[in-house]
Amino acid sequence: MIQRTRHLLVTGLIMVFGLIGSQVADSVSAEDFCINSAGDLVGALNEAAGNNEDDVIRVVRGTYLTPGIPFTYFGVQEEYGLELLGGYAEQCASRILDPTNTILDGQNSNQVIEITPVNTTFGDFLFQGFTVQNGTAPSFDTGG
Repeated sequence: MIQRTRHLLVTGLIMVFGLIGSQVADSVSAEDFCINSAGDLVGALNEAAGNNEDDVIRVVRGTYLTPGIPFTYFGVQEEYGLELLGGYAEQCASRILDPTNTILDGQNSNQVIEITPVNTTFGDFLFQGFTVQNGTAPSFDTGG
């Protein structure tokens, strides 16, 4: 089951000139997913690819077998960032950053993960805390 929360990130810039100060704030919406199954990972990547928000996908420790195709993020119009983070405990309450505890496995039948930012304004991307294993692909492509 995908657990989602919406965060409002507020950034501020404070400029001070002598005794005169001004504050400018900008708000950005972000989608936060907590994943504990391969099917939910597929769903979260699909939703993140088109929701026009920065996204954080937190993946609970375990082994995730690809569903016959790679785990895919195809950000056609996304200008936002994506964080794909492994190593979480149930309900994403805590995290141990050890890539051996969250495994994405291609089962020797397909690529494991494919991240495709289609436009040139793709936001920041962070992929952290995973072991990627047993990926295969045609000779002109990569297994990861």
